[in-house]
Amino acid sequence: MPYVSPQYPDRIWDGLTPNEQRITRSQRLDPDPSDWDQIVAEMISTQTVLNGVGGLTVSAEVLAGQSILPGQPVAVKQADAKLYLASIADEFLSTVCGFCVEEVTAGSLARVILAGKLELSNWVWALNGFSNLTPGAIYYLSATDGKMDVTPPLTGYILQVGVALTTTVLSVSIKSRIRL
Repeated sequence: MPYVSPQYPDRIWDGLTPNEQRITRSQRLDPDPSDWDQIVAEMISTQTVLNGVGGLTVSAEVLAGQSILPGQPVAVKQADAKLYLASIADEFLSTVCGFCVEEVTAGSLARVILAGKLELSNWVWALNGFSNLTPGAIYYLSATDGKMDVTPPLTGYILQVGVALTTTVLSVSIKSRIRL
């Protein structure tokens, strides 16, 4: 798939400008909801380009809109451009951008793995009833906020988010969601 740079109608988005106004670096603001398409396009492009590249992990820091625990799948909510627990049951939170690396509280920056490998000694906060991954298993986003499961959901959306390499390592490989 060729790389397509997100664009405003009259110019290429620079990734820094919070809206269509031209501002200086000293006036830089957090992204606003109008930047959502550009943010998502950049994340998907990054995941697509780097998916399957051996040993390379790509991460980003995003402002958290709620408390998030290590290993939980997260999404950026369009309304405020902040990070929330992803859920296949919510149309706006079913577009996963990655996995939280460490525990964060609302209002703080969260490090998110967009592509690559995430290793945690305990996956209890991200799994429905288990503390370890099942090696070789494909994981899907669950209807429970911030959870993933080896069983694909039957309603809402289906979204593959990764494959377990070991009991502690997840290869983050977020696919396109499919409406059921």
